[in-house]
Amino acid sequence: MIIFKKFKPILLGFSLILITFNNVGSEINETKAKKIGVPFKDCIPEKGVTFKAGDGQKLTTNDLESLLIGNTLLSVDRYGTFAIYYPEKGVTVGWMPKLKSEGYEWTKGNVTFANDKYCRTWKEWRSGKKINCWEASRGEDHFDKPGFYFTCKNGIPDGDVHIVFQGNVLDVKYKGNGAKSGKLTQNDTKAKEYIEKYFAKYVNK
Repeated sequence: MIIFKKFKPILLGFSLILITFNNVGSEINETKAKKIGVPFKDCIPEKGVTFKAGDGQKLTTNDLESLLIGNTLLSVDRYGTFAIYYPEKGVTVGWMPKLKSEGYEWTKGNVTFANDKYCRTWKEWRSGKKINCWEASRGEDHFDKPGFYFTCKNGIPDGDVHIVFQGNVLDVKYKGNGAKSGKLTQNDTKAKEYIEKYFAKYVNK
């Protein structure tokens, strides 16, 4: 059984714009998600990532909520180094923390946890305009942090290992729905420190 001692969920109601979800334990309309979203088989791992879904312990709906709500995720995928903060249940904000000189690429989003899956939409990023869903598994530690992988239906992970920090560790503040309509700031010193420690090999991402 996975125990997250430091992660504490926040219980608030929520809804998604594209697909409506009820409270925790509700059923995700996966048939509709497949029709309007990126197929659940299209994960692309980073070079050298060999993890498969069966290699680690799969996270349940409760595990996912406890892990993410109120906390900050950091990882790398086909689009680059990214961070996601989950300020409350059903709400998320994602951004590219390396893009300080470009004013950051960022967007708010909606997220739900049900059926042991994590489903998300973004308000402004094209890649997440339609709903995307993943399963998650606990992998090996990544340096001094637990490592997690988000996988598609065929068990292939998206991007590289994901790590989670307690709270709003990068001090992100934002107003609006994304770079097109608002502004986001972060603690650049902390962002640089964590990126260089955990994902230094991705110089060009």
